[in-house]
This record gives sequence, C-alpha cells and structure tokens, in this order.
Amino acid sequence: MITQIVTFIDPLFKEDQSTVDMDPHEFREEQELVSRLVHLVIHVNPDVYWQQLEVFKERFYQGNAKRQLHNLPPLFFSYIKLARYVNKCKNSVDYEATENEETETEAPEAQPNKKIYNLKKKIFKGEYKLSFEQILKQLKEIVEKLASDHHELALKLYLEIILIINECDHTKEVIQSY
Repeated sequence: MITQIVTFIDPLFKEDQSTVDMDPHEFREEQELVSRLVHLVIHVNPDVYWQQLEVFKERFYQGNAKRQLHNLPPLFFSYIKLARYVNKCKNSVDYEATENEETETEAPEAQPNKKIYNLKKKIFKGEYKLSFEQILKQLKEIVEKLASDHHELALKLYLEIILIINECDHTKEVIQSY
C-alpha cells in the first residue's frame, strides 16, 4: 500500500524543468504536503512500521538538498515516534512480566479489583527484530545528510536525538554500542 502511494507521487520527489521554474512558496507548500504523508504512516508491529518508513526514506534521499530540507525533518520525527513506540512496547512487555511474577505469588483473594480502560492505542506484544540502536543510526544518518547544507537544523535534530535517548532511558546501551 505504501509503495503504491509513493510510486503514485514519485514525480514530486524528483527535480525536473517544471519544478525549477516553480514559485518558491508553491514549491515549499507542495513539499510540506508530501512530507505530511509520513506522519500518516503507522503500524502496530514495529518491524512493519520501520519498513514503511524505509520506503519514504529511499524516496526522500533521491531529492536534492532543497527538497530534503522539507522532507527529511518529518521523516526524522517519524523515526522518533517509532523509537517512543518501541520503548512503550518494550516497557509493556517488561511490566507484564514483572506483574505476572507478582500475581503468581499473591493469593487470589489479595488481588484488588482492577478496572482497565484502554483509551490509548494498542501496544504490540509479539516478537520484533527492531532495536533502539537501529533507529538511532537512522536518525544520525538523516542528520548527517542535512548537516552539509543546513547546519542549524542539523544541530537542533542532534539535540532531539539526545532527548529521545534520555526519554527512552537507553543511555547506558547507547554509550556501549558506540
């Protein structure tokens, strides 16, 4: 599905004569609309979510620096959203494992009546191969791609990487992996 959409809007990713003569305001608006599609992509399984973002990444990398200024930051923040989701999935599995250990040791009458209202989106409880380090490498690659032409933006995005590392509390793992 994602590949069909991206194939359909493929001309918007490439430079041709019609975009060279385009008004800068119209060009920016067009590219921002294309970039909004990335935020609509979501999947319960982190591996599938990753693959969908990779389709957009391949197309966005084909564009020139002028297009990447508009396309790569939304992709960057979609990867951040994925990192938060992977962290929630990991914490959910860890929480359920410790909760199961605690409930097995308690007597059934000692458990309080719990009402659970699931107002949040579903958390994936299955197995997935995606790791936090893979997402960080992708974030770093996007920033490096932007750094040559857009220094200030790259610095801001590097700070976002630091914030997501802190938020997901993977500091020790990240330091050991680099």
